[in-house]
Amino acid sequence: MRRCSRRQVSFDRMTRKTVPSGMDLTLHIADDLAARLDPAADLPRRALEALAVEEYRQGRLSRAELRRLLGFATRAEVDGFLKARGINESMTLAEFEHDRQDLDRVGL
Repeated sequence: MRRCSRRQVSFDRMTRKTVPSGMDLTLHIADDLAARLDPAADLPRRALEALAVEEYRQGRLSRAELRRLLGFATRAEVDGFLKARGINESMTLAEFEHDRQDLDRVGL
């Protein structure tokens, strides 16, 4: 089931701007399966990370977009996140150029 509210806003830490919040996603998990899942784990975060990793692997998200989606403050956090999941690809030329432009924008 997909729910999207256009009136909600959130704060994007990367751009430091208020932005539309995007899509809320609800997953239904059968009770017998939910009982077997780790109750102490942050299941919504785990689901988001699983989706993000798969979309990154399929080439539908760049590292910068992955960073934004998961709310990481630095590229190093993204690299660590990917490495922990066995994804050790190097940056693409487009990602390198995007990072270079970010550094130029902040004067580094």
